[in-house]
Amino acid sequence: MFAPSSLKLVVFDLDGTIYEETHHFDYYAERIAEKLPDVQAQRFWQDYRDSLEGKHTLKIGRAYDALNDRIIAHRRLTPQAVWNWEGATLDRDVWHDDYSPSLDPRRQNIVLIGDQWWLPATVAIHYGISKEKLGQAFLETRAFMQSDAFHMRPIPGLRDWIVTLKKEGAHVALMTNSPEEDSRAIIDKLGLTELFDTMIFLAEKPLRTEAHLKRLLQISGAAPEEGLSVGDNWQNDIAPAGAIGMKTLLIDSHGLAEPGDADLVYPSLSSALKTMLNVSSERA
Repeated sequence: MFAPSSLKLVVFDLDGTIYEETHHFDYYAERIAEKLPDVQAQRFWQDYRDSLEGKHTLKIGRAYDALNDRIIAHRRLTPQAVWNWEGATLDRDVWHDDYSPSLDPRRQNIVLIGDQWWLPATVAIHYGISKEKLGQAFLETRAFMQSDAFHMRPIPGLRDWIVTLKKEGAHVALMTNSPEEDSRAIIDKLGLTELFDTMIFLAEKPLRTEAHLKRLLQISGAAPEEGLSVGDNWQNDIAPAGAIGMKTLLIDSHGLAEPGDADLVYPSLSSALKTMLNVSSERA
């Protein structure tokens, strides 16, 4: 466990980490479907539902090659198996040179499906949605999340834990790929607005995660081993932090983690806090 007194920097992801609502993903899928022609929209719904139910090779934790229309199972970006969209397994010699030695997230055609946002988006990309329409669907969904229609429940114990961290002298930061306006509205709904010392929006994770973390370590005066990154996306939040020696807490709501993926792994932040706060209370 991580005692608050041992941490001088704690960096939280936003979506999928400090709130646990999921009904906005259906709203996002609906906004996407509206922007597809009728035939493609029907096929979109079928493939999206199949992916949610585990009936499609497209799953959270995999990747999609938009150029070649392939779905890729990988372990820490090293490809393990590749399928075409219809689910037929491709021989290794067909794809090996394209992804050797590992998947490169900097390539625009590679989509890392690290969380549920990327499931409907990837299906839509397969069915030819434009980047502009997909972006519009995302912004419409974020506007919905700002509205009173999107009900949010604060995670029990989160505010108290952050307050304790700050009392112990930790610099508490938020880093998200989402835009500032709707992110601030969500943070306000959760009652956490005044608790973050630094907030980074449109962070361009994972490409710029490490650079942001190094800057936060400098700002806070923390050594890497005194920093903690908390997030639900291994590629975005965990791998870059671990690479520079920070502690990591992975929120693994889809059960994808394997040994060594993070220092601590929990299915939700609420379950992690329940354990950590109980340990802290016992030690106190």
